[in-house]
Amino acid sequence: MPSGIATPLSDGPVPPSASAAPASGSTSPSSFLDNLYGALFTPRRAFADLAADPPLGQAVILFVIIDVVGAATMSSRLLTGLGAGGRGILAPVGLIVSLLVFSFFLWFLSAAVLNLLAEFLGGRGRGATLFVLLAFAEAPALLTGPIRILRTTFLGPIAVLASIAVYLWTLWLTVEAVGASHQLSFKRSLLAVVLPLLAVLAFLVVVVIAAGAALTLPFFRGTPYIPRI
Repeated sequence: MPSGIATPLSDGPVPPSASAAPASGSTSPSSFLDNLYGALFTPRRAFADLAADPPLGQAVILFVIIDVVGAATMSSRLLTGLGAGGRGILAPVGLIVSLLVFSFFLWFLSAAVLNLLAEFLGGRGRGATLFVLLAFAEAPALLTGPIRILRTTFLGPIAVLASIAVYLWTLWLTVEAVGASHQLSFKRSLLAVVLPLLAVLAFLVVVVIAAGAALTLPFFRGTPYIPRI
């Protein structure tokens, strides 16, 4: 046998392609913790990777964790009920289930609305991809539980500032998620996210004005209304 050829059982040199193939992990899906860390601290790169291969299972797990943590720290009564030896346990469980159902509905509705607005603004993407990315955009909400606990201590003012920071952080990640899923610029993604907020604000303003106008009617002022003939 020629000396320059290495057999499979020999210790000869291995071609670079053969040695690099097993070590390559670029095609394997990232772990849940890797995706969570990337969404929090390197969202642009992480969301681009997630958009290429959306992990729906990880998104559902993260969303459930966020809701459970939020519900478990919503009030001191909830914590008391969980530690009451079984008494009053149905109220906290009912709250968690109700919050999960309502949050999943809002999650689906948000993805549908943002997907439609992103397409109107020239984006090209899939609603299912945005659905997954929006769950990872909510990752800062994991901090809302500890923040609620801080509100009951002398660190209340710091907790308020932290709540504002978490909201802005989540808003920024949502913009990045829309951009990554629909290949939009940051400005167009920001517009897609802000438009629903402005619509809700305008609706509330109209409701307040209508309620104020209604209170000026004679019926609400307690005076009889006599129509003119």
